[in-house]
Amino acid sequence: MYNIPVEQRVIVFSEENMERVNGNPVYWVGNSIGTLLHALQSKSPLQELTTIAWNARSNLDSFSKNTGPLPISRGTAGEIVAALDRIFINHEGLESEQIEQGTVDSLNAIIFSFQAIISSELPRENIYYVTQKRAYDTNTLISSGENILPKDALDILKESRGDVIKDIREATKSVAFDMPTAAGFHLFRALERVVIRDYFTVLGVPAERAAKSKSLGQHIEVLKEYKVDTKIIAIINHMRVHYRNPISHPEKFWNVSSAEEAIGLVVSVITVIAKDISQRI
Repeated sequence: MYNIPVEQRVIVFSEENMERVNGNPVYWVGNSIGTLLHALQSKSPLQELTTIAWNARSNLDSFSKNTGPLPISRGTAGEIVAALDRIFINHEGLESEQIEQGTVDSLNAIIFSFQAIISSELPRENIYYVTQKRAYDTNTLISSGENILPKDALDILKESRGDVIKDIREATKSVAFDMPTAAGFHLFRALERVVIRDYFTVLGVPAERAAKSKSLGQHIEVLKEYKVDTKIIAIINHMRVHYRNPISHPEKFWNVSSAEEAIGLVVSVITVIAKDISQRI
């Protein structure tokens, strides 16, 4: 295996700096609070209120503990939980009684405060909608981008498979989040890994010769020396000239269309190289 360094100017997304937001707790909090407010206004006895109150408490408690954003709202949700505990814990023998109006008013005040705070916080939260890119499934782009490569092609890449999967994942995430230039670096790093680690190995390129090949243009010269199909060389050279070379300059940036086009090209050329490798081994 040839472990030739490849350019490192890349952006890597990880679970440490990106987290999927679950909107369910917000929905269920709103649903259960609305039901609770209606029940309080009807002046139902404690016995009828208990189930409704504990449903609201459960949703509020989950919201306050498990939702990362909305810190002020989460704090106020905890205050409602504490108020519900004071009212509905240890009320044995009072099930037929109504809650005192002062207690109802205090609970309503906390709930109304929570509603005002969350209405103010939500518009300021960093919550974004990821628009679909062409026919690509957004979940696939974000979570399992390697699935855009045929499985049989990946299975053939014995030396580079793990790193190629990582780079393709980062490339598709970059496309999903509108960071096309970052996608370009990951895509071409994946391609170069395949060429250097798997293709050169199968072609019988000596390690010292491979070590001298430092760029995609030099890789192409090696492939020509070893009589690789001209169609494969032509598509790699097309990618080098029209996609890879432009973003090697600091002042140049890809747009999303360029990244989307490059994904298709890289997938195609890796698939063709994998097929050629399978015919040579």
